[in-house]
Amino acid sequence: MTSKSIESVILSIAGHPTSTGYLYLGCAVQAVIDQGQFLPRSLMKTIYQPIAARFGTSTGNVARNIARAVDDCWDYGDRTKLNAIAKRNLTEKPTPGELILFLTHYCSNLKE
Repeated sequence: MTSKSIESVILSIAGHPTSTGYLYLGCAVQAVIDQGQFLPRSLMKTIYQPIAARFGTSTGNVARNIARAVDDCWDYGDRTKLNAIAKRNLTEKPTPGELILFLTHYCSNLKE
């Protein structure tokens, strides 16, 4: 899975795609794919911390920006495409961890 493919999927659900949170979200999805597993209780340490180090920011800033990207997807993005990625009809906004998991599964099953 290439970062361009992940970016393309994220852009398909984004409301305001120039937000920094979308960059971090793509990195988080790529990190989970690279690790081969999703560990929900360790998002801050195993996913957000390396992203923060890479971009010279804090872990809290990464978490906050990803949460804002999730809000933006929910409020202004393509809800139909988001439901297709989640493989169910979402009745409430997903958490950042849930969206990362949904995107990881969806992107992992894409053919290059």
